[in-house]
Amino acid sequence: MTGSVQGIGLAIAQALASAGARIAVHGLASKGEAENVCEGLREAGAREARFFEGDLRKPGEIEALALWLCAPVAHNVTGTVIPIDGGWTAQ
Repeated sequence: MTGSVQGIGLAIAQALASAGARIAVHGLASKGEAENVCEGLREAGAREARFFEGDLRKPGEIEALALWLCAPVAHNVTGTVIPIDGGWTAQ
């Protein structure tokens, strides 16, 4: 879940954790901060909470998606969550 280290993204991740979900944590956070969030999500009941490093932490990739969503070509994309997790949530 992008943005799951703070704000509404964290609140959603906590709600999903309490329901026993598997959560992929990534966003613009330090490794230590994200690992602390993962630990809290596991304590809240998440079946699995993992922090992804590598390509998922490249801010340019998240920024590119945000810019694309703001472009006229994306005018029909509404009410959806677009995971940027390398396919982990599709497992």
